Amino acid sequence: MKSLLSVVIGSVLVGLGLGGALAYVDVRPAGALPEPVSNEPPDSPQAPPLDVDLPRAEVLETVFDFDRIERGTSMRHAFPVTNEGTAPLAIRFESNTCKCTGVELEGRPVKPGDMISVLPGEQTGVTLEWAAQTEAGPFRHGARFTTNDPLRSSIDLEVNGQVVESTSMRPSELLFGTVKSGGQRTAALYLMSFISQDVRVLDYEVSPVELNEQLEIEIMPVGKTALPTAEASSGLKVLARYRSGSALGPFRGWLTMTTNLPNAQRLTVPIMGRVAGDVSIYGPGWNADRGLLRMGPILGAEGKVVRVNLAVRGEHAQTTEFSVASVDPSELKVRLGEPLKMGEQLMHLPVEVEVPAHMRPLVRMGEPASSDALIVFHSTHPEAKAIRMRVHFSVTH
Repeated sequence: MKSLLSVVIGSVLVGLGLGGALAYVDVRPAGALPEPVSNEPPDSPQAPPLDVDLPRAEVLETVFDFDRIERGTSMRHAFPVTNEGTAPLAIRFESNTCKCTGVELEGRPVKPGDMISVLPGEQTGVTLEWAAQTEAGPFRHGARFTTNDPLRSSIDLEVNGQVVESTSMRPSELLFGTVKSGGQRTAALYLMSFISQDVRVLDYEVSPVELNEQLEIEIMPVGKTALPTAEASSGLKVLARYRSGSALGPFRGWLTMTTNLPNAQRLTVPIMGRVAGDVSIYGPGWNADRGLLRMGPILGAEGKVVRVNLAVRGEHAQTTEFSVASVDPSELKVRLGEPLKMGEQLMHLPVEVEVPAHMRPLVRMGEPASSDALIVFHSTHPEAKAIRMRVHFSVTH
């Protein structure tokens, strides 16, 4: 009986102790305020102290619809960005979806990494320009920026719309195919109008400058019956003659024409071809007809390495030396190996092309609205001073 009483008394004391502990946890001291509860997700930026001078990026619009845009023309839109803070706002251009989307900060073209500063209370314009070089249909492109605003560390801007045609070019590109080193080749297209006004080219230019030096353009009127499309009301023939120099590999550029048509004042025509000689490239993913190395889609966390070879044939095979002249984009890594003598008139040079892990998101897949990555090699070969290697890849995270 005494033992049973001890158990009962012990249980009561344990219960009182546990109840007191729970009461201590659940009941706050008198006058204490409840802990604040945040509705923000865990990774949301924290509000800065009120007594510190900080910038604040105010962006009233991040998406602009061009609506209908004539194929081959360019349109631009300025997104106003205001610094509503009390310290200078830094805006840095990080990347765009493709080179077809031009970016300007404070009225001047910029490249990734360029930055401007906006004083408190002032406004600047971030301009996106898009060239409609795709077939008729919808488009969507944009650019990303970073800032020193702790509450808005990045800004994504986008332009979209619909590409339409009231003029037409057949074909829509100047394609030269393969041109022998030291030789020449011609390509032609027809520029046609489907409205009553006769089409005229008021001016034209070829870019880049080095391509302009090798290209001769002739524009001539043609009769309606000679046009490739019977529905066209008027048209012109554009004839281009390309004379190759000492650079081997693919060449690309643009013929920009200014016309008298109000809805097609500026027309842009892609120019493409390849120069072949004693120096060539071969290996996995290499397309010799297009002068193109395909690396495909790449996960940013993993990266990718592709190995190809530069091959030199002929009397200069054993004496030709190579170096990397330029790489675009600069994040690509290009390494040259040791020359391999395959015969008296044949030498192979291993080349390693790497998209490094954790590279920024980028698309260089060669769509008409995009652009290629480009690697240029210099050589001591007397007939092949430069070798161009186009590269297609995309990086996603």
